[in-house]
Amino acid sequence: MSTNYGFRIYETKTYKQVSSSDDINKYGVGDIYNCTTLYNSQIVVFMFNNKEKRNGVFFFDDGRKTKIGCVVMTEEIEKFFVSHKIFALFPKNKSKVLLFEMKTLKYITTVNDVYKHSLNHAENLKTERNKITLAHISSLNKNYIKIIVYLTNDKSGTISKKMTMSINTNFNAIQTLELLSDFIIVSSSCGNKIHLYSLKDFSLMYCLFLGNFAYELGNFSVDKKNKFLMLSTNNKYIKMFKLKDLKENNEDICSCDDHDDDEVDHNPRKSISFFLQKMLVDTTQMHCRYRYDSKVDNLAMFDPERDDKFNIIESNGEVKVVNFNRKKSGSAELEKNIKWNEEMN
Repeated sequence: MSTNYGFRIYETKTYKQVSSSDDINKYGVGDIYNCTTLYNSQIVVFMFNNKEKRNGVFFFDDGRKTKIGCVVMTEEIEKFFVSHKIFALFPKNKSKVLLFEMKTLKYITTVNDVYKHSLNHAENLKTERNKITLAHISSLNKNYIKIIVYLTNDKSGTISKKMTMSINTNFNAIQTLELLSDFIIVSSSCGNKIHLYSLKDFSLMYCLFLGNFAYELGNFSVDKKNKFLMLSTNNKYIKMFKLKDLKENNEDICSCDDHDDDEVDHNPRKSISFFLQKMLVDTTQMHCRYRYDSKVDNLAMFDPERDDKFNIIESNGEVKVVNFNRKKSGSAELEKNIKWNEEMN
């Protein structure tokens, strides 16, 4: 969690604070945004303001309480991605991604023609072993996913491009794109059609049709066993689906392609068909759901320690721990509500 001039780290198993540094400003950085920790390490990375512009990324060793380094751009940064091998910067209002070596903070290359949607940022990055996969939406063909695979050499420290390919989603346009677990997850511009492609061979594995009404989707989450898909929507519901219930044939076609985007209701709350179709989708495909009165940009994710729980991390500094039954479908139930800024008993 980022604070005005620092950060606090909490353990997901006990929800207790395990570390904090609220005086990072002594290094000359301004307000801090989008703080994250590098998995299985003590490195903390965050964006900061430099000369009234959010154009800096700061790297901090929380174990030694020392600064590792920083990268400052001439243009404002919208977001960043960090892994053990590389980190990527996404400049604001620019159709490009800049890649850097994580070890040396050295610039590697720039990927151009990256389209950013007005609702969600339509690009993402995933690393596994010595392979780095970058997926993004082209500004020229907004129904295509472009994929670039890079290979890394631990001995030489070099990164080389292996392959480039495209996937036609058959959507008019794309609202969201995420790389999670073994999947590339993509939704249509109306948010009512969702495809899951394999990260191994880029084939279509699962599809989900949410009815003829428009959704603004939040984040997706896949459990560690690759059994469940969870998503948040702007109708105040967290929805969960069993992936095996969505499995399609081996052909690269999807049943949701039969539904025309021109039939989508963009004001579903006032539509009778919305409630009828929602009931149909809920009973035929949905494993469980949880209603919450909060914003769509809050983070909903499966608990990394317990496979029958998921967490909703809200922008107001609270966390909801929710239980669900993996074997039996139904409603999820709130276990407890935690305020990050309060000491746990």
